[in-house]
Amino acid sequence: MKNKYPFLDGLRTIAILMVFYEHIHYFVLLDHFKPLEEKWTSDLYFYFFNTWHWDLSGQLIWFDELIHRPSTGQGTLGVDLFFVISGFLITRILAGNCEGGLQIGRFYVHRFLKIYPSYFALIIGTFLYLFLIGHSQINYLGKELPWYLLFFQNVQGQIIQSLGHTWSLVVEEQFYFFYPLIAFIVFKSCSSASLRRNALMLVAILVIMIAPFLRYYYHFENNTAMATLYHFDALALGCLLALNEGLLISIRHLKFLGLAFWLIGASLYVYLMFIFKWADGWRAWYAYDLSGLAALSIFLAGYLGVSTFSSLGVIQWIGRRSYGIYLWHLLILTVFLPFRDRMSPGLLIVLFIPAAILMGIVSSFTVEKYFLNLRQKLIP
Repeated sequence: MKNKYPFLDGLRTIAILMVFYEHIHYFVLLDHFKPLEEKWTSDLYFYFFNTWHWDLSGQLIWFDELIHRPSTGQGTLGVDLFFVISGFLITRILAGNCEGGLQIGRFYVHRFLKIYPSYFALIIGTFLYLFLIGHSQINYLGKELPWYLLFFQNVQGQIIQSLGHTWSLVVEEQFYFFYPLIAFIVFKSCSSASLRRNALMLVAILVIMIAPFLRYYYHFENNTAMATLYHFDALALGCLLALNEGLLISIRHLKFLGLAFWLIGASLYVYLMFIFKWADGWRAWYAYDLSGLAALSIFLAGYLGVSTFSSLGVIQWIGRRSYGIYLWHLLILTVFLPFRDRMSPGLLIVLFIPAAILMGIVSSFTVEKYFLNLRQKLIP
């Protein structure tokens, strides 16, 4: 079956890179890299100064501050982009054009066979690794494992470092547990497709409106940063896009509008990635609204034909394996961390990124592919 939305695969790769950025920045500890003290940067500086009379000291200071600035939230940008894409695709799968009936049981089984096998493989791999190296976190196995198996680790809090990113899977799975039930009520209550669409749109709009208030009044208290209700609005944005796809199709020829959305999205991402101070932004509830707006804008740009980087074939190929890459990347990074004092941060990063992508590809072509084929045979 031909992929109707190839640009989404490219956006998934962009989302993965944002998550990589935060985790590399946070775990690799780039304090070891000091551009103002490196010989090659000093030589480069004096070359430009003596040859072209360019004083780049200001740029070097900015780069030094960028490398060593706190990085505790940029991965959320990638996660929110995943959420918007997921909300869009799941709404199309579940509700379609809002005509006919819902196959909720089929939806749940399809979702289970897509998400759970690879996720369980990660949990097994993580605890096997912790056991082999004799890590103290293996002692939490009995206490923590039920939370991970039931997708409630964002309620309990997370102790296992290499599974820390799985809170985002919890948000998605909890959302997709309730969403079909809400859709079922709407489909039973409304007789026409237009009424169903309007009702689902109303629900999505209410979620989008409520989430900022929750972030404002319960900002990061008792682990709320990973709470499901904190991030429902990004998924709801994707749902809203799918429910209005007829409108999107009608304006698809307006390339200038796509360019405008791209500029808005790219500008917001630059601001949130490199200018916004996430260390102070732990209580800046609006950062998540800006993140959702950036994801919405870059999605619309791609839908309207302005995708640039995300349109490259290799980027889209990687994006189609993004679930496996996302799942395994933090464990792979954890494996590399003991070597961070014995090699330069640059070398560690150069080794880690291909290894994480390769592990994700292996997972996609083994565990994920096997269960997707099984799903096709059992419930086409």
